[in-house]
Amino acid sequence: MRNPLHSIMHTAQYVLDNPENNITAKDRNDLNLLVQVGRKMSMLINDLIDLSQMRKHNLRLDKKAVDLHVQIKIVLDMLAHVMIKQTIQEQE
Repeated sequence: MRNPLHSIMHTAQYVLDNPENNITAKDRNDLNLLVQVGRKMSMLINDLIDLSQMRKHNLRLDKKAVDLHVQIKIVLDMLAHVMIKQTIQEQE
């Protein structure tokens, strides 16, 4: 599951980082959201692997700081994208 997800993330990041790509601001925002959601999905996969390890009583914990401002911004960006889509569907 990780390899296809990471391939999508890397492709989107490549498009964003390549100055030869002429993409609109909306497309740039969508690609940034794709990369951010991909990172979250990657963490979810890691959480599922951790859960599996917990069930086997074979879990190793690594404590690290979390930047809540960044996490909140990612969630709000995802929700804003969903709300815009929902508003468009309601108007149709």
